[in-house]
Amino acid sequence: MVPVAYERHGDGEPLVLLHGAADDRRAWDGVVPLLGAHDTVVVDLPGFGDSPEPDPAVPRDLETTVAWMGALFTALAVERPHVAGHSLGGLIALRLAQAGLARSVTALAPAGFWTVAERRYAYAVLALTGQSASLRGTLRAGRTPVLFRGDVPGVPVAIAWGARDPLLPRWQAARAKAMIPGAKVVILPGCGHVPMSRAPHLVACVLLSTACATGSTGGTGPTGTPGSGR
Repeated sequence: MVPVAYERHGDGEPLVLLHGAADDRRAWDGVVPLLGAHDTVVVDLPGFGDSPEPDPAVPRDLETTVAWMGALFTALAVERPHVAGHSLGGLIALRLAQAGLARSVTALAPAGFWTVAERRYAYAVLALTGQSASLRGTLRAGRTPVLFRGDVPGVPVAIAWGARDPLLPRWQAARAKAMIPGAKVVILPGCGHVPMSRAPHLVACVLLSTACATGSTGGTGPTGTPGSGR
């Protein structure tokens, strides 16, 4: 498994937070203190933040990412956690649920529900934000015509979108809803593409509401303490 940087906070049911393509785990800093009822794991995806670049031979596709996340859950003794993700992380979270690896999903402006023109615009903007090998690799992998297909049955899903998102416009939420009919769509007033920084309390409320919808009292990973590790 690729080494990974992460932080772990609190205790309770497991919750994993995934950042977007041009970000790292610090994007969740305003939300994490509001999630005290969970064993919260905040991850730097491979090649982002403090996580090292993966071997160039490792594919940069979603199937590989889902398998890697499954291995990470096992290594951290986090069994089928709630997962919240932003942008790229939201897409990964939805794919994890399809693979049976997530007990609920909150996807904030998830990538992949775009037209060709919308994808090209988003990629042009992201290309200006950083030129790390991981970002370039992620953008190349994302040119696959279909990044998400099918439903997410049996798992509570919330699709949350900033009302003023300039990168992935809010009307993409309707496409996500059409594909995942059981999903709850929440439009976040006054928020742009990164609602965690603009409205952390609102994001936490949506996330916790989705997690509570499972009605689960099942097993959790071991209690975490504030800190970081690899």
